[in-house]
Amino acid sequence: MKCLTSAFTEKKGISYFSNHQHTTLMKYFTSLVAFVLCSSAFGQIDARIGIYIKNLTVDQKNGEFYADLYWWLKLPASLDSSQIKEYAQLEFVNATEPENILVETKRTKDIIYITGSCKGLFKFYPEYHAYPVDVQRLPIIIESVNQPETYIRLVPDSVKNGNSASKLNGVDDEISVPSYKIVKAGYFNETKLYNSNFGDPDFSDNMKYSRIIFEMDIKRESQSFILKILIPNLFLLAISYLVFFIPASQLEVAVGCTVTSLLASIALQLTINGNLPDIGYLTNADKLFHLFYLLITIALVQTVITFNLDKRGKKEFARRLEVMGRFVFPVILLVGVLVILT
Repeated sequence: MKCLTSAFTEKKGISYFSNHQHTTLMKYFTSLVAFVLCSSAFGQIDARIGIYIKNLTVDQKNGEFYADLYWWLKLPASLDSSQIKEYAQLEFVNATEPENILVETKRTKDIIYITGSCKGLFKFYPEYHAYPVDVQRLPIIIESVNQPETYIRLVPDSVKNGNSASKLNGVDDEISVPSYKIVKAGYFNETKLYNSNFGDPDFSDNMKYSRIIFEMDIKRESQSFILKILIPNLFLLAISYLVFFIPASQLEVAVGCTVTSLLASIALQLTINGNLPDIGYLTNADKLFHLFYLLITIALVQTVITFNLDKRGKKEFARRLEVMGRFVFPVILLVGVLVILT
């Protein structure tokens, strides 16, 4: 706008003709040229960005992952060297002290091609509601350092891997994340609104910056869930289930089985939860353990009730209650597991 205003108001170097019509045409022509030059210099451009992850490790407990990656940037060939230097300044928003190195800049007939490398820790927000069959989302957020969306719009420049049907474009095939499997990777655009001008009087109080987010979805391997949670608890539940076959008069034996199973299950839950950070909500693993506690408690309560019935001479009623428990116990277990995990 400054260029356009100055083009309309600047009079130095403009010759005044005696013919008023020629003077008016000259002003219009000068203004039009200035407007075109200003638009080409300060208009919005599209910058195509791509990244390739060559190494990845995840620290879920601290909500961080380490990434070692290549990045590239494609700019219009019409830009001059000062504009290239300005537009090539990229920020990895969710990285903590990244090592970002500009490797190469070359100009071709159609584009300006800039490449670099970056490595460091990136923050993410773990989601454990579905634990231990959870999917974690690992973002890499890229933004221009000081050019708002008015001047530069970041768009993905996705390069296919050898397998065109792959959902893991931009991720090296040899990357392996312990206890996880990378199931998806891809780009999407976002506009970030900053309610600040960062102290610069030339900027507005509502600055919008274009972002590219490269996101990877990693899914926890279910084998560890089966081995560490279900199998030990199924053995403990089997011990609790035996009380439905113990005579009602043997209260000490039945109580010993259920109480031991309950304490062992609590100790197992504390061990499993030690792998997670402190969170303020229940995970699926917690719900499963609560289901196991409920079943063990039902077995314990049934034992006490049948003992009292047997002691008062209601042996047939006590026997029927035990038989009913043999069917109700596994049904509650199966239904509960299906509800929690689906």
